[in-house]
Amino acid sequence: MEPTSDPSQPQAPSGPLLIRGQDEIRDHIAALVEGAHHELAIFAPQLDPRWFNTERFASALTRFAVSHRNNRARLLIEDAEQAVSDNNRIVELSRRLSDFFEFRQVGEEHAGVRELFVLADRRSYLHQEDLTRLTAVADLNGARAAADLRLRFQAMWDRSEPIARLHTTGL
Repeated sequence: MEPTSDPSQPQAPSGPLLIRGQDEIRDHIAALVEGAHHELAIFAPQLDPRWFNTERFASALTRFAVSHRNNRARLLIEDAEQAVSDNNRIVELSRRLSDFFEFRQVGEEHAGVRELFVLADRRSYLHQEDLTRLTAVADLNGARAAADLRLRFQAMWDRSEPIARLHTTGL
């Protein structure tokens, strides 16, 4: 498996790609959001601001939200305090675009999962199996693996809770 030459311009490679390094992972996450048409699901125990609190990611998420009223993005995290304090762009987007963007915290039974995955339109994904290693697998046409990850995501989502600090009160 070889990394792509330009992750900002996703093409339809055949099979999964091995992604290495912080910059490549960040670029592939943003490219998945840029290429999404209907649905995004992101699981990240900690929301790494180097990947998620960037202008490119926030712009892609905003474009995704406004491109169609039925588009939906769900973000599931473990460390809500860290996510809120380190990711102001995403937190503000979740407040402004709350009809499209759901941000939740995993339940106790899923605490301690040390991987990250991003799913787009039930066919594309990036999966970092171990947060301590800067390697991930990405596939723009990996419907089977994306379906497996989506089932895991849905099971965690069903047992998750809204993050109270994200809701604006008193308005």
